Amino acid sequence: MNNWKAISIAVVEGLLALNLLAFSAHQDTYGSQVQGTAANGAAVGSGWPIMVAGTDGSNRRTLSTDSTGKLQVAVSGTVTTAAPINPCQALPIQSTPVNVTSATTVQLVAPSGSTVVTICGYQIAMVGTIAADTFLLEYGTGATCGTGTVVLTGAISSGILTAGATPISHDVPLRSSAAGAGACIVTTIGTGPQIQGVVNWVQG
Repeated sequence: MNNWKAISIAVVEGLLALNLLAFSAHQDTYGSQVQGTAANGAAVGSGWPIMVAGTDGSNRRTLSTDSTGKLQVAVSGTVTTAAPINPCQALPIQSTPVNVTSATTVQLVAPSGSTVVTICGYQIAMVGTIAADTFLLEYGTGATCGTGTVVLTGAISSGILTAGATPISHDVPLRSSAAGAGACIVTTIGTGPQIQGVVNWVQG
């Protein structure tokens, strides 16, 4: 009976030894995939390292934010702030009033160097009797956006009214312009026309 007990203990001890060897080899295999040194972390005991941020030995990729909460990216030790996803949240919003009583093209935002314009929203009221008023928004260069024109909306109509006005509101940013472009409003006019309101935009 004692012999069987001794044999069983020996078998168990042998299996434990094999498991420890396998775990050690597994640890060495995966541990060897960690390259370079930890930027803000370190190995814990003799186990695998826990890395808050690290390097592959040449091109560091560290994610952090600045004091305003914008994402920063560190590449080879140089920290740069990532480009904002929504310009209307990252740049100061400006407004241009609209007061049009004829069929025309009016510049809302003048081009400025190589900056980009984004229309963030608008609130327009239109009055049209017998025939409707319409307006559309576009980007382009020149005083009336006549070069490199990019139309942003269809012709938005007041409909034919007997009294009152048609309010039009849009609060979602439109696509951004090409570098160096401005923004314009293009109108057609019905009878007794008024197209009034405000367009909100950013430029940067």
